[in-house]
Amino acid sequence: MKKTIWSSKARLKNNKKSSIKTNRKQNRSKQLEQLKNNLLVSSNILLFIAVIFTVSFFAIRFADNYLSVSSITFNHSTKILSDEIRDSVQLNGDTLFFMDTDAIEKQLLNNPEVESVRVNKQWPNKLKIDLEIYTAMLQIKKDSREYFINSKGKQINDYDSNATMPLLYLSQETNINDLNPKINIDFINIIDFINEYDLNKKMKMTTWNYVYNKNTGISLHINERQRIILGNSDQLEFKLINLQKVFSTIMLEKIDFKEIDLRYNSKIVLR
Repeated sequence: MKKTIWSSKARLKNNKKSSIKTNRKQNRSKQLEQLKNNLLVSSNILLFIAVIFTVSFFAIRFADNYLSVSSITFNHSTKILSDEIRDSVQLNGDTLFFMDTDAIEKQLLNNPEVESVRVNKQWPNKLKIDLEIYTAMLQIKKDSREYFINSKGKQINDYDSNATMPLLYLSQETNINDLNPKINIDFINIIDFINEYDLNKKMKMTTWNYVYNKNTGISLHINERQRIILGNSDQLEFKLINLQKVFSTIMLEKIDFKEIDLRYNSKIVLR
């Protein structure tokens, strides 16, 4: 009886050992399988990265070879375009795909000669820039130097040497640095108004020179010793009406004068 009980216990113990061995084998098998799966996933990831790298490399090479901007076409409203405007377009080897056209437009509009601009991409590697260039509205002369002013009162280069425009001289006391866009626009307005008013016909004068003095403003120089001081454009029509009246009296009575000063509106000073 005792032998039978011991035999049963031995079998149970052997079965337990066998079960433990089986479980260990299964665990090892699962671990090996998991390791294989991990290696496979890692291999796939590395392969994917390699493919992406290769595609990116050739895409960059393609972009460099075929999409880098190779030419810029300027369409503009003048016969000649300054090198300053051309050189202001900085491409830095950019491709057309990544080209910031808004930044180029802002860059060009910083130039006082450019009135408006539109930048268009022409695939695969060309850039087209449509420009409207300011024309000179006024020529200012100081000794032998000439300056050209646009409608905004800013100094620009003159591209059309055949264009006719008003000429303003600066006095000996005045330099170009004494001017600013506001003053320049005032010059343009005064000269335009005088031309529309047809002052030379109404006063029966052939011609005069416009001269600006930083102390007295703009004047009409009839000759080397006589001038009419307007000052600025304030109440300009009223000044011109008064000028006609006093000038008629001067001519009629043959009064000699050096200056007719109209800066004080209703009060006319004769010197």
